[in-house]
Parts: sequence; C-alpha cells; structure tokens
Amino acid sequence: MSLRTRKSLGKRLLALRTTAKLTHRDLELIGSKAKLSRIESGKQSIRQIEVEAWCSLCGADDSTKAALVEMSKNARSEGWWEAFDRDVMPPWFASYVELESEVASLRTYHPGVVHGLLQIEAYQRAIFAADRDLPQVEQQVAARLRRQQAAFNRESPLYITAVIDEGVLRRQVGGPDVMAQQMDHLRAMNTKPHVDVHVLTFEAGAHLAMRGGFTLLEYEAPDDPSMVFLETDAGSRYEERATTLERYGNIFKDIHSRSTPLERLKE
Repeated sequence: MSLRTRKSLGKRLLALRTTAKLTHRDLELIGSKAKLSRIESGKQSIRQIEVEAWCSLCGADDSTKAALVEMSKNARSEGWWEAFDRDVMPPWFASYVELESEVASLRTYHPGVVHGLLQIEAYQRAIFAADRDLPQVEQQVAARLRRQQAAFNRESPLYITAVIDEGVLRRQVGGPDVMAQQMDHLRAMNTKPHVDVHVLTFEAGAHLAMRGGFTLLEYEAPDDPSMVFLETDAGSRYEERATTLERYGNIFKDIHSRSTPLERLKE
C-alpha cells in the first residue's frame, strides 16, 4: 500500500470536502468522524465505493471523481516488498523502499558501501554474509535485486545521483574479482541517462558529510516535499523540516562539487 499515494489522496479528499463546505457529520454515511479524519490525514486507506460516495456528497465533477477513484486503487495496491517476510524486509526498511518506489530522484552519499541500487549480486552476498546475525542471505539478495528492478524498470526510471567515497571502492568486499566486477557494473550503470556516479577521492580532503551518509528523496510534483533519509544499525529516521532539507542539500552540493565523475576517475 502506497503511503505517499494515500496521503495525497487524503489531501485531495479533504480539499474536496472543504470546498463543498461540508463537515464530517455531512459524510457520516461513509464512516465516523475519527475514520474520516484518518482518511484525510493519510493514516487509513479508503475503498473505491467510499471514494465514489465522498465525491457524490461533495458534488465533484466526473473528471475529479474518476481521478480520485484511480488514486484509491493505487493506494490499496500491494507493493513488491510485501512478498518478503519481516526478517528480510523489516518495517522500517519496507517504509523506505515504498517511498523509494514513488520518488522521481535520489541524491545519496554513503561512506561505507556502494548504494544498494548499484550493487552487483556478488557484492550484496558478501555484505550480507559478513553479518552473522542476518538471516536468509539469499532472500536478502533476492529482495535487493527486486528493488533494483523496481527502481530502474519502471516507466520513468528513478534518477540517482550517487557520491561514493573512494574508500568504498578500495575496500575488497568479496575479494578482488568481485570488486572488479562491481567497478565494471558502476561504469556500465553510469552510462545510463538516469544514473550519475561521482567518487569523493581522498584528495578531496575534509568535507561537510564526514558525519555520515544520507539520502535525499525528491518528488517530481512541487507540492510533494522532499525528505532526508538517515539510516543506522538501529533503524532509520526521516527529516522533512525546511531548514534540515536545506542543510543536507548544501552538504550534498559540497561533496558533489568536490567529487570526480566516475568516467574521469583514474585507475
């Protein structure tokens, strides 16, 4: 179920009710005040028949009604990540990949590993195998490969701008052969119009991202605010405050300006 679509639908339904100058009591045919509030805040999904009733009560025209009904179908559809159990796809990460499936672009930096969307299978397996507490290694790999397919095989492929620390490329994850294959894959991906890979070399010196990695998730629609995703071993958190977004935007500009395009990187 798409959280972003559900929130967007709720916002549209709220606007429709407000424009019609109706209260929750006027829509009690659909449900209680608490239920209607949850729908409008995106905390609860809504059935197609309820959307149709909402539109009728609010006097929506046919085109508006059709658009909202279509949104309700999308909001109730299952995501690919729901096929994996919680050990493989814990709730905090399922929430992230759900957002990743909806954004138009990512700007990301990680000082420890190649970004998951750019990893080859052997590199993934070496990372997962290194964590003895991590169950179902092959399922972990399968989930990550499925994530890559979802990001890059959709109608409008996800645009990713990745800054990779040089230390990541020098670390022999899986051994020299695996890293050689990983580098070949990065170069191949970097030729695609929706992938931009830069390397933050040791010569770049001190920079603003030395406290850790982060990902900026950015939507195409201007009324859908961007957010910052911060991951730790204990889970993750999101930041949507304007001041925080501005700070991380400036951090990324700093490291991007200091980094070298992969195609110009010396062997």
